[in-house]
Amino acid sequence: MKYVDALTLHRVWRDIHINATFKELFLIWVRRCASFTGYLTAWAVMMVSSPILITGFLIADIILKSKARWSRTRCILFALLYLNCEVFGLAAAFIAWLASGRIFGFGKDLFIRMNLWLQSMWAWSLFAGSKKLFSVSFEVEGEECLSHGPYVLFIRHVSLADTIIPSIFITRRFGVVLRYVFKKELLWDPCLDVVGNRLPNAFINRSGSQTAIELNAIRRLCRDMGPQDGIMLYPEGTRFSQGKRDRALQRLRESGHNDLYDAALRMTHLLPPRIGGARTILETARDADAVFCAHTGFEGAAHFSDFWSGVLVGQTIRIGFWRIPAKDIPRNDRSVQWLYDQWRRVDRWIDSRRAHNRTKNRDTAG
Repeated sequence: MKYVDALTLHRVWRDIHINATFKELFLIWVRRCASFTGYLTAWAVMMVSSPILITGFLIADIILKSKARWSRTRCILFALLYLNCEVFGLAAAFIAWLASGRIFGFGKDLFIRMNLWLQSMWAWSLFAGSKKLFSVSFEVEGEECLSHGPYVLFIRHVSLADTIIPSIFITRRFGVVLRYVFKKELLWDPCLDVVGNRLPNAFINRSGSQTAIELNAIRRLCRDMGPQDGIMLYPEGTRFSQGKRDRALQRLRESGHNDLYDAALRMTHLLPPRIGGARTILETARDADAVFCAHTGFEGAAHFSDFWSGVLVGQTIRIGFWRIPAKDIPRNDRSVQWLYDQWRRVDRWIDSRRAHNRTKNRDTAG
């Protein structure tokens, strides 16, 4: 990883997290007690019973002649990989806390660097393991635009699996350290909770009950961005599904935003972008370019049960990036329409790559 200004990252982290109330700290430790206990119990049970489980699912795949080529066995092996990443990740996070000197109140620079490395290794382990287990391949377009920051990354969200794209194809490959805007539900993942809260990330409550607080956290996330920094946001706010798309379109229609409704109606693969967080970032990080990430191949893998059905086995995941200079991004009321226009471009990219896949499959079958 290229040079990282770890002390700047720590300063941004402090601005976001330092004012936590006693109630918030109490709830954090209640959550951690529950999630840590649950994950450690699941890991112990799975490890002890893994020989029986793997043998049983191998037999089931043989008897049922799974069309997805050993999908059940692949899934149980992935579950073991994921739980091991969590348990060993927590152990490594504890070691980092001790070894860096943070337990004694110093070592801020080393502590940030160690946690950035942990975040990268956790994502890489899941990526490399799942790539092998599910026989997945990747084709990437436009990655030359990712080499340096500052930029804001707007990425499509359709699957549990697409969450590793930024860490693998940006941070690990080019050394650009991303500050993430995540939904708070992800804090139930122990490694994301511990390491994610040691780095400058914002975990957002999507209910809208604390909008002002959440937007202020996002504004603070935009501070002190340099050539090795970026911010990542899922503009849709949640994973795509047809039901969610229908509800989002209905809300737009009822709100009277006819122009945005018409634009969203033309998007067949995406949810209309949520405006609050995206506009806040665009208005605050005025020197940052915008990078858009479109991808296809993860469709149908929104939940673990979808992995079980073998939907990912043998897939080719196609990913495309493009970058828009800061000077070409409107920073006023036009930013909303601009974002919708760019999101429509993401939708067209998906259409073109899926059409290419269908043609290729027909040619192969012929």
